[in-house]
Amino acid sequence: MTCPFCTGVWMVSSLTAGQLPWPRAARTAMGALTAPAGADALQPAYAALVDRTTGADDEGT
Repeated sequence: MTCPFCTGVWMVSSLTAGQLPWPRAARTAMGALTAPAGADALQPAYAALVDRTTGADDEGT
């Protein structure tokens, strides 16, 4: 379990399968994992906005 892609597939499969016997617990876990996923998705947009407004390039100069 060192590959992030493989780990993600197994987590999603487990949570999806868990919705049948434990729907409330699975929804709670999915909700808790949505916040970090949203933050990870917004981080590149924020970095691009900062670079655009400050005129910084990828080298930090």
